[in-house]
This record gives sequence, structure tokens and C-alpha cells, in this order.
Amino acid sequence: MTYEKEINHTGVDGYRYVVDPVQLGNVSSMPENYCYCPSNGACLKEGVLDLTSCYKAPVIFSMPHLYGAPQYEQMVENLKPNKEEHQMFLDIETKFGVPLRSSRRAQFNLMIKPIRSPSNTKNLPEVVLPLFWVDEYFELDEERTDSLKDLVLSKLSIVDTIRWTLLGVGCVLFLVEAALHCHK
Repeated sequence: MTYEKEINHTGVDGYRYVVDPVQLGNVSSMPENYCYCPSNGACLKEGVLDLTSCYKAPVIFSMPHLYGAPQYEQMVENLKPNKEEHQMFLDIETKFGVPLRSSRRAQFNLMIKPIRSPSNTKNLPEVVLPLFWVDEYFELDEERTDSLKDLVLSKLSIVDTIRWTLLGVGCVLFLVEAALHCHK
């Protein structure tokens, strides 16, 4: 996942990480994705992953509505990809890494290609056909968020104050000792 921005979830600061469509299958901009290309070298374009070797079926993974895969989105009518509704993300609290919110959105598609025989399928277009999509969503509720703020984050400010106080006292004692040493 890639860092996107700072967020605030009911008073708790966090970072949002997203799955960038470039990370899905595009070998030209992400050479490390070569392992998702079939053995015949027919790599897919940006925004989808070929899972054929994993499932032994022509399964193509994407985000819902083929979000982030404009070359494939144009092949299917009535798709309306939308970042807020279709992108995968993870929001994490900044100090302890507590998950605040996440959404794992996955669409499974079927790759359809023309076949020479029987002859009635030879005119089929090559298309990525959406089959179904799943949205698994998690959000830290208000009660648990308040507990996080009260039990952990508020104590952190106390610890921070004590740390700086002890550092200040240590510096003063060092200066006093240095002054006494110089005086002798």
C-alpha cells in the first residue's frame, strides 16, 4: 500500500494508505509485477491482476467498477468507478499503528477472448467481464475511539511532559555540576 494523506477519524490523527492502481499488474511501470504475467507474455494493463495461475481459471482481479483500469472500464457499459466508493484503503493511527478504518474492495472478473472454433464465438470481443465484487469494511467505533483517546493518547501527552521535564532537570543538574567543577 502507498501513503496517500493524513486523516482524522473522530479526533484521532492517522495516515491513509491506498492500493495504487499502478501496483496492480502494470509491468511497464512496476517491473516487479512480472510474476502476474502469464507464461505466454501477454501481460495485462494497469489496474488488474491476472490470477489465472492461482485459480486455474481465467480470473482477473480488480477494484470494483474496474476503478483504476481505464482501458478495461471502457469495455463494459454502465460502470461508474469512483475513488471514495471503490478504492481500497487502510487508515492507521500515527503513534501506535492502531487500525482506525479500512476497506478491502475486490472485484473478480472473467477474461473473455474470441475463439476460432466454434465459428459463432470468433466475433466476440476481448473483454474483462465483471462477475462480482466484495467490500469488507472495518471502522473503529466511537466508543473504542474514545477509549483509545482516554486510555492511551491522553497518557502519551503526560509521558511527553514528564520526558521534557526530566530532560530539563538533567540539563540544569549538568550545568550546576559543570559550574561547581569549574569553580573548584
